[in-house]
Amino acid sequence: MSKVGNVTFQSKDYAEGIIRTRTMALNIRVYTAGSKVSDNHPDYDVKELLSDGSEVPIGSAWINTATTGQNIGSKYISMSLDDPSFPMPLNVTLFATAENEHDVVWNRPREKAA
Repeated sequence: MSKVGNVTFQSKDYAEGIIRTRTMALNIRVYTAGSKVSDNHPDYDVKELLSDGSEVPIGSAWINTATTGQNIGSKYISMSLDDPSFPMPLNVTLFATAENEHDVVWNRPREKAA
């Protein structure tokens, strides 16, 4: 696991943060997605804040609950980001570190056994 950023929730409906890798730096804003119409509907919409102040949609995020491991029952946020400028989608997880603070963590996808 590699920490690639942090997100601070300003309220339950809005957060700001940064995701930084060797090849990208994204200033992001996270907004509540509205009413869930199904279990698959995202909890949050993710937008990139551009240098001119405009925003571009780049992904979605879902609140999940750990079902295994030492943190069973704890909440985390899985986020999927994609854009035509990305070489591939970026999937990260947000783990709470303080009341409104979250670390953004990336794991390299495991290759499936043949």
